[in-house]
Amino acid sequence: MKNKAFNSFHLKLIAIVTMTIDHTALFLSMNYLPISHPLIVALRIVGRMALPLFAFLLSQAIKHTSSKKRYILQLGIMFIVLSIIFVIINLIGYKEYTTQILQSGNIFLDLLLGAITLTLLDSKGKKKMFAIIPFVFTILTYVIVQYEKSNFTFIKQLPYFLRPQYFWYFQILVIGFYYAKDIAKRVLNKQQINVTYFEDSSLLQKGENEVSAIILVVSTLFLYLITSVFNLYSNGFELYAMIPALFILFYNGKRGYYKKWFKIFSYIYYPLHIGILAIIFMIIK
Repeated sequence: MKNKAFNSFHLKLIAIVTMTIDHTALFLSMNYLPISHPLIVALRIVGRMALPLFAFLLSQAIKHTSSKKRYILQLGIMFIVLSIIFVIINLIGYKEYTTQILQSGNIFLDLLLGAITLTLLDSKGKKKMFAIIPFVFTILTYVIVQYEKSNFTFIKQLPYFLRPQYFWYFQILVIGFYYAKDIAKRVLNKQQINVTYFEDSSLLQKGENEVSAIILVVSTLFLYLITSVFNLYSNGFELYAMIPALFILFYNGKRGYYKKWFKIFSYIYYPLHIGILAIIFMIIK
């Protein structure tokens, strides 16, 4: 069973591949095919798998990193780099090929805010209270974006690179995944199964995976409910974000393959693949 389980490396590869598929679909829909085309729909559905996996991996990284401050700094640097790229694209006028990517927000802001939130929640004393700030920010930006969509306007005071991509939904996932192990412990203890002496047991890992999967499903259903009840703007593919729960259920809690080159590659891949896709579609068009 262990040989068949997914480790963090496997999940990251799945997240990277599905993200690339999703963005390829976006470029296709901007240049060749309507968003309702069956191929675009299929690719976007596959692409819904990326975000929950990245959220899950972020929660695992914050748990196991030797330095939360260094981890946050690395995400902060990538947030700044991507923000600069956003500004350059606007200045040189290639928005025709990247409009939807730009308007979707800065994914490294989601990651950065998630890491800051978890670090604050894990701190002692009154510092915990500051964890509400990133979460409130994601709610406010979500409200602003929904207002813009409803009124066909754009608030210049909040540029795209200062907007999260997945707002409060990403924060809920990250926080839920982070505390999934503690929740699993409590459930097992109530069943009179003492897990205190075997932190790394397969039983506890199984429990954490199941709680994480439930959190993903419930959070996604809640997002779908909110957008449906209040008739808010959405891409219509939210429910498919539950699919990664199947992979999370078979997570073995191990890091897997880890080399410095792959760590660097993981950070730079997002702006790199967006740039490559933009160039490819500029050439073939």
